[in-house]
Amino acid sequence: MQFVFSQFGSLITEFLSLPMPTITAVTGHAATVGFIFALTHDYIVMRKDRGFLYFRELNIVGNKN
Repeated sequence: MQFVFSQFGSLITEFLSLPMPTITAVTGHAATVGFIFALTHDYIVMRKDRGFLYFRELNIVGNKN
């Protein structure tokens, strides 16, 4: 699993360092990894009536331990 995360991190770094603007088309729901991948682009194109971006594992309340 560590290999997958390191490869994904490399891909994100590559997109963020491109010398030209990038555009992504989200055709449905983009959750977690899809959300992060979409945010690496300069422009995100989506239909208003189909799909949404969300990051399910984000804990904005804090640790309740």
